[in-house]
Amino acid sequence: MFLDLPVDIKLAIYAFLAPEDILALNQTCRGLHAFGCLDYVWHQVTIDLPLDLPLKRGIKSLTSAELQPIVVKALQLERNWRGHPGRPRKLHQMQSCDAIVNQMQPLGSEWLVTLLRLPTTFQLCIWSLKDDKCHRIAETPTALYFHAALQSEFKGTVAFIQFDGIEHLNIYSIHLPRKLGDKCSIRLCRGISRSKEHGRFFDVQVCGNLVAAGVARFPDPVSDPSYEMLLVNTTSDARWLFRPGMPSNIERLRFRVLPDRVMVIGVKQRSTLVTSIYALPPSILGRGDERTFTSGIEAEEAAVLTSHHESAPSPLGDDLHIPTSTTANSSWFPVIIFPDFFHQNRAGYVFNVPSGPLPAQLSPAMMTQAFRTRAKTSANVVCLGTTGRRAIWLQRRWDTDEFELMRGTFSRTEAPKVQPLLPKHVALPFETQSCLSLAFDEALGRVYVGLTTGGLYILEF
Repeated sequence: MFLDLPVDIKLAIYAFLAPEDILALNQTCRGLHAFGCLDYVWHQVTIDLPLDLPLKRGIKSLTSAELQPIVVKALQLERNWRGHPGRPRKLHQMQSCDAIVNQMQPLGSEWLVTLLRLPTTFQLCIWSLKDDKCHRIAETPTALYFHAALQSEFKGTVAFIQFDGIEHLNIYSIHLPRKLGDKCSIRLCRGISRSKEHGRFFDVQVCGNLVAAGVARFPDPVSDPSYEMLLVNTTSDARWLFRPGMPSNIERLRFRVLPDRVMVIGVKQRSTLVTSIYALPPSILGRGDERTFTSGIEAEEAAVLTSHHESAPSPLGDDLHIPTSTTANSSWFPVIIFPDFFHQNRAGYVFNVPSGPLPAQLSPAMMTQAFRTRAKTSANVVCLGTTGRRAIWLQRRWDTDEFELMRGTFSRTEAPKVQPLLPKHVALPFETQSCLSLAFDEALGRVYVGLTTGGLYILEF
């Protein structure tokens, strides 16, 4: 009998089982239930699903009793997500939000950060998803972009690019309330200004106590810009300005800051995805002498830790997107690229880029997946999930001027699947063409929709 096999043999067998198979075996008898609930069994099984894990905790830090309910919810969501388009399990309108939502980002499972456009100003706000209460972070006549991240369960950081003739990078520390009804404690902890001659901020990213801002320098109105990165440690106020040594002819440069490195991603000559990874110096990590920064300081050249070049079988578009957040201790970083409207080959690509040196057993071809998009369409707003397994976007048909919310499912073991997010004639309290901004939490199956007419809706699948 199977139960009579040595423990090491049973562990070797369980290592090849899928999570749903282990859960099924747990229901057969007491002996297999006890064995299938061992922590070691769940720590060695491959779980290729987006999981709603506690903040800053990996799978191996959780017990079997903690991990199994999370896996069950992930399997239920995966079944719903891969099925035929259906009505959302839950649809909720944020009652106190009637402004235009330019941008939004989930902050954990209980908070949402939004950039609202009012008649004369912009407001950066954080919302409690439990009681729809809004806490205003900042208000400004003009605004460009923000990014947020949690440092702990009740503490977060929001970096905000504002413009009033001079660009400002303002960094806010937010202490979240522990009880419903309490107020957020919001404090401006760092502020950096740049005049136009020293470059323009074009993006900002937050990771823990590190904030990275991209700077584009334009030598003249017709030349391509050169790029720099400004790193700020919000704890020590150490700052470092460096120039990534990316190849020429790079289009749509994006970057992501990780706990000890920075990934810079771009498309070269519409054929190759180029990723360069730079190690952060001890000074910016708080393990050495601080470096100060002023608007006129010259950027340093940075040494490349590793670099990857991944070619695609057909031309790449310049519509490149990356997730708004990263998975803790993940070895891979997803990138999705949609084709240009004029491309005859309607192939988009999902790349799984290694966040370090490429493992010897893998080749770039194993990390690239192609998916088809409809002719005469474009992806207006795109949200890629943290793991890259799921994505949503607003698709526009240019021949009929129709809009449709789409979803994509991507797996290293199965062919990509692209289909409508909702049934064709489902009744919604808003028009799809009025969608201005989207946000997506793939582990919870939660889609946030901001409207041009004002208003914010949450769809849960």
